[in-house]
Amino acid sequence: MDSLIGPIPDTWRIQPLNTCCELQPGPGGSALRATDYVPVGGVPVVNAQDIDQGRITIPQTHVSAEAATRRLGRYRIVPGDILLVRVGGAIRHALTGPEHDQWVQGGSCIRLRAQGDVLPAYLSCYLSHPAVGDWLMQRTRRGVVSTRTPATIATLPIVVPRTEAQLAAIDAIDAIDAKIQVHEEIVRATGALRDLVLRQLLSGNHTRA
Repeated sequence: MDSLIGPIPDTWRIQPLNTCCELQPGPGGSALRATDYVPVGGVPVVNAQDIDQGRITIPQTHVSAEAATRRLGRYRIVPGDILLVRVGGAIRHALTGPEHDQWVQGGSCIRLRAQGDVLPAYLSCYLSHPAVGDWLMQRTRRGVVSTRTPATIATLPIVVPRTEAQLAAIDAIDAIDAKIQVHEEIVRATGALRDLVLRQLLSGNHTRA
């Protein structure tokens, strides 16, 4: 059987994203007000700039706990949610973990909450497929700020294999991601060593052979 990502077994199925996920666009200006933000503390708000290479960095904006509880409850994050960036040219998303529990999604993100037999981690893997990225890019509205609408994202065809196949995909990608993280740490450590050696060399603090 043909699919967006290529041929798949006939026992797998294809369905629109909105039939296997709850989609929640981020809050607009009437829900998330300027007066809700606090300079320090409060509840972190995850915006597009806080999502990079499948991970959520430390958010720079926070809202008061009162605002998060009283008016922004529908935008709270739980572990296993996926935040998909809806603005900008690049297609980016991140799978949330326990450390993000009860944070707030920003207006530049759409929250996907997997339902039924679709595993959140599998859905995150699927969204990383190049063909899926191309599909979303082709349906991005171009302008001063490129955007992807919830209505369009809702129609994304999702390939849903059996649970054991989903778990196998998750395990394989997790193993590769772990290796990538190790290599990234090596690069960071080597870069720091280079800077230290360079400073010593240029300051004369080294021993000549």
